[in-house]
Amino acid sequence: MSKLSVLSLFIFAATTLAVPQPRAPAAAPSGFDITGVTLSGSGCGSFVSFVSPTTKDASVIFDALFASAGPGVSSSENHKNCVVSFAVTIPSGYNFGLKGLETGAFHQLDSGVSASQTATYSFTSTTATSPPVVVNGPVGPTSATVGHSFTFGSVRSPCGGTAVLKVGLDLLITGASGDGFIAKDSLDLNQGDHYDWVTC
Repeated sequence: MSKLSVLSLFIFAATTLAVPQPRAPAAAPSGFDITGVTLSGSGCGSFVSFVSPTTKDASVIFDALFASAGPGVSSSENHKNCVVSFAVTIPSGYNFGLKGLETGAFHQLDSGVSASQTATYSFTSTTATSPPVVVNGPVGPTSATVGHSFTFGSVRSPCGGTAVLKVGLDLLITGASGDGFIAKDSLDLNQGDHYDWVTC
């Protein structure tokens, strides 16, 4: 083998080892618990939260999380958001992020009016944002289940201990040519579909 080939292999190996490799997903561990749910934001309204008997899954039902637009509607009603904070206990030796979540939505949009739905999550100051889900009018009264996805490994919880998982829901109505309305009626998190675990 030539000196050039040996040098090339050495450089390749060195650069490969220098790049941190993502950890492989792990099976859901025992010891994870959701211990509390609180809400904050301009559009949350009243709510009811449910934590499963296993304390692994949670649902939040919203009474008045909606954005609207149209003649006579204040522009402050075009954009609403709500942050749902889940207090969690994380088993030692593991951390997790979200690979996705599901929300229930209702929308009614005239021609020329669009509704955008975005979800975020964070544990500290770093936030993961899902691609926006956009619905363009005209759309009659429609209920839908909306899936929001996140890049694997983009934001992780602390390794073990307690933390607060903050899930943000953002609603935006654009277009002044007609009436528009979009509401979120539910948020669901479950261990089987939405968490991604790795060892740490």
